[in-house]
Amino acid sequence: MRKFGLCLPLLFLAAASCEAGRDAEPIQIGHDACSTCRMTIVDDRYGGEVISAKGKVFKFDTLECLSQFHSRAAEKPAASFAVHFAHPGRFLRLDDAVVTHAPSRTGPMGSSLVAFQSVDEARAVLNDPAIEPLSWQVYSKTP
Repeated sequence: MRKFGLCLPLLFLAAASCEAGRDAEPIQIGHDACSTCRMTIVDDRYGGEVISAKGKVFKFDTLECLSQFHSRAAEKPAASFAVHFAHPGRFLRLDDAVVTHAPSRTGPMGSSLVAFQSVDEARAVLNDPAIEPLSWQVYSKTP
């Protein structure tokens, strides 16, 4: 019994460290609410998620709302994800994603930031050879 008492705190510590490194969880369209604006998430092509260092998941209906969350965050999140515009329901790690403006595609609340795997994919899907990626770190003022 004494050995079990010593192992229990180690198990909790291991579980907590795994929690913060997890992948994004699916957004439930029409059910989940944006952590910034509190609007119900209704379009699966926009938005993203942030996982805090403690493992709490924050969901967003647009990358603009996610950006606002980043700029107000006191500490760097454990992970940030963008919804893959060309493959709704799939996520891209925000640091690896190509984020760009797509004025021809208006999302929730008039948003136009979208995420892709590559610049070539963004140009092909948006049918715009002049598409240029944004620097997410500069755009969101990530801590």
